[in-house]
Formats: sequence, C-alpha cells, structure tokens
Amino acid sequence: MDPKDGETSVIPAPDTDETQKENAALPVVEAEADEELVNEAYKKMEAVFVEKMNAVMEEVGGYLIKAFFDGDTDRAREKNPVKEKSFTLLIEKLNEKHPSFGRKSWLYNAINVAIDMKLFKEAEMPEYEKLGITHKVYLTHVKNLDTKKDIARDAAEQGLTTRELADRIDQDKQKRERLAVEDMDTPESREKLKKKSLKVLKKMTDSIKEKIEKLKTEKESEAKELNRRYSEKIEAYEASEDVLSEILEEKEKVAKTKKKQKVKKNS
Repeated sequence: MDPKDGETSVIPAPDTDETQKENAALPVVEAEADEELVNEAYKKMEAVFVEKMNAVMEEVGGYLIKAFFDGDTDRAREKNPVKEKSFTLLIEKLNEKHPSFGRKSWLYNAINVAIDMKLFKEAEMPEYEKLGITHKVYLTHVKNLDTKKDIARDAAEQGLTTRELADRIDQDKQKRERLAVEDMDTPESREKLKKKSLKVLKKMTDSIKEKIEKLKTEKESEAKELNRRYSEKIEAYEASEDVLSEILEEKEKVAKTKKKQKVKKNS
C-alpha cells in the first residue's frame, strides 16, 4: 500500500551518517574484569616505572656525587659532602619546591643506588638490572660486595618480594654479627668483641647469663621427664614379666599334670 494513503512503511529508513557515529561512540560495558588486559597493563607500567626510576636514581645520584662530594664515593657513602653547606641549602630548596623527592633520605638513596649501579656494571651482573628500585635501595644497606652480589642474584632469579629481600638481608646481617658461643674464646672472636661498645658487651653478658639459667632449668625439667618416662617403661616391663611368669607357671603345672596322667595310663 502507498504510504501516501496514511499507512506507515514497514521498511526502516536507512541510518544516516550521524546515527552511525552515535552508535559507534557508545562504550561497550564489560561484564567482568579482563585479567589478561590487566596483567598486560601492569607489566607495561611496571617496566616503565622501573626503567624511569632507575634512570632518575642513577643520574641524580651520580650528579650529586660529582657536584657535592668531588666524585669521592667513600665520602658519599659516609654522608660527608665536601660542599656541606651547599648540599644542605639544596635540600632545603628541594623540600620547599619538590618535597616528594627533596628529602635527605631520598637523595642519599639516589647516591647509594648510583654507587651500586656502577659496581654491578663493573661486575657484569645483568641480574641486578631486573630488580625494582625498592629492591636496589634495600641492597645499598649490604656493605660486603660479595654478599650484595649473592643476594641480588637470588632476588632476581627467585623473584623475591621487597619484604622477602629485606628479611634475607636482615638474616644475613644477624648471621655475620652473631658470635658462636663455642668459638668465643678464639683470637678472632676476641678481636671482634673488643671492638664492641660497653653497652653491647653488657647486653651480651646478660643474655648469656639468661641463657645459662634457661638451659639449667631445661636440663632439670628434661631430667625429670626422662626419669618419669623410664620409670613408666620399667613398671610396664615389670608388669609384663609378672604376667608372663604367672602364665608360664600355669602352663608348666598343666604340662606336669598331663605327664603324670600319661605315665599312670601307660603303667
């Protein structure tokens, strides 16, 4: 029928360019999170952050060592700038304008990371480059280079978190500082003890006294427990012996009786 007679056509009108644009602009609302996309984005952003922060730390730290410590890494490690007043003024200015990275601790982290980066490059250890900046800051607290290398390698290969790395560093430090009681009388241990402060030596002495008392108490307690356990075992064996002796005696009586009856029957 002709639309002019008042009927509506069942054939839809074609989309205009404007309508197509509106439909194309409508966002597709996701039903659930796209984990693959999230992981991809996370890896990408993490790589960017690691790369940029590594570059920032290395460049800033290297510049500060050169400008305020006359390129002396030992002075930089000891936080002893040649241009101390200028360095202090720089920190004040940075704190005023850029407090997020103007802290003295951040600047010394950058200095120490820059020193470590140079050491690891010279040692040709690519594993170090795989670590995040927080891992590298933690590693600056490890003084022994060989130990630093071992921990860095483990952190990269095992994918240690910053917490796990911090725990590993702390365990290593305690291990190195700990003096075995059995070896305390050696010349090496005596020299180490002489270098400790009065406060530390008193603390160590008190700790050893406490340990002695604890061991004595444990020894007495274990002796009592051991004595109780052996007493119980002995009693159990004695009771078993009595039962066996009683049954054996009964069996022997029965055997004798049967023997007598047999002899009597045969005669």
